[in-house]
Amino acid sequence: PTTGALLSVSAKAEATLTAEDFRKIGLLYDGEIRYTDETLRSFFARLRETGFLDNALVIVTSDHGEELGDHGGVLHGGLLYEELLKVPLILHGRGVRSGVDRRMVSTIDIAPTILDYVGIPAPETWQGRSLLATDDGALDSDAVFAQFGPRRYAIRTQDWKLITTTATGD
Repeated sequence: PTTGALLSVSAKAEATLTAEDFRKIGLLYDGEIRYTDETLRSFFARLRETGFLDNALVIVTSDHGEELGDHGGVLHGGLLYEELLKVPLILHGRGVRSGVDRRMVSTIDIAPTILDYVGIPAPETWQGRSLLATDDGALDSDAVFAQFGPRRYAIRTQDWKLITTTATGD
């Protein structure tokens, strides 16, 4: 229901959204986050109760963030700003370090992480690296990349970010 409400607000032309509209969007989104937190809390409690977490790797992430008026956007219209790209990535499992890790990583690191957890080496052709690396310097990427559609690209380093759109040919 919340997504439907967000879509109805964002259906207005972005130029006509008022400060009150953005306030409502923010409140609705906060409700979605709270709902997700509660769902994950009960999900992990159930996994703990059943003993499933004793021998499992659980990864929770998102495919994108949301624009809540940032850079003039609403929801996720294909821009490559941080509010869309910086998403949660939570790992939980036996032997996985706890705490917040501030290294730059990418979703292409998820598959090699799963293989590493079960003791299978990732193919050399894969670009991602296991997030289970214990050497802090071994994992931190020099840069991470993002793409939306065939013409919009971004590259992000620790200090800089470049977003570019190639010619459309129109």
